[in-house]
Amino acid sequence: MLLPRLYGGVKENSFKNHINFLVLDYYLNFHQLDRNPKPVIVVTSEIVESIKIQLLALRYIKREVEEYETDKELKPSRFLKLTEKGEQIMYQLNAIKKLPRIK
Repeated sequence: MLLPRLYGGVKENSFKNHINFLVLDYYLNFHQLDRNPKPVIVVTSEIVESIKIQLLALRYIKREVEEYETDKELKPSRFLKLTEKGEQIMYQLNAIKKLPRIK
């Protein structure tokens, strides 16, 4: 799941790494493959941008600019963070469903 990875926010330039990791992890688990040797799966920049645009359009994530201090100046850094709507969706998707009562 991508949304929990965005909970605290991720730098926008590392978003692709998160997507690549999730795709590889899903592929290996789905096909029950050994992780050694690790298969090569490439997610193109176009696919990552498409995912980002969809999440922004659905208002699950938002862009924020935060400044951090270096030795001499403040530098801006762009982050992707969950919106309130994104958090609610994440909670719903990850919540343990109530099991039916056994009589």
